[in-house]
Amino acid sequence: MSLRICMASAEATPFAKTGGLGDAVAGLTRYLAGAGHDVRLFLPFYGSIATAGRDFTAVEFAREVPVELGPHRYTF
Repeated sequence: MSLRICMASAEATPFAKTGGLGDAVAGLTRYLAGAGHDVRLFLPFYGSIATAGRDFTAVEFAREVPVELGPHRYTF
């Protein structure tokens, strides 16, 4: 069974990496896609991201998304 997976992260190698999170997210994304899943990764479009030779698509629909974690509600 193939899944459609949305991942959101502050880091993803090679676009943005300050610690191990970027490597973990990139590895998990590749693994899941290799297993046949449709994986979409969302991360902030930092000014330091190298854009040459890459295709980026802005998504207006993914703004102000509410996320509830226990009794807390966050918006990203």
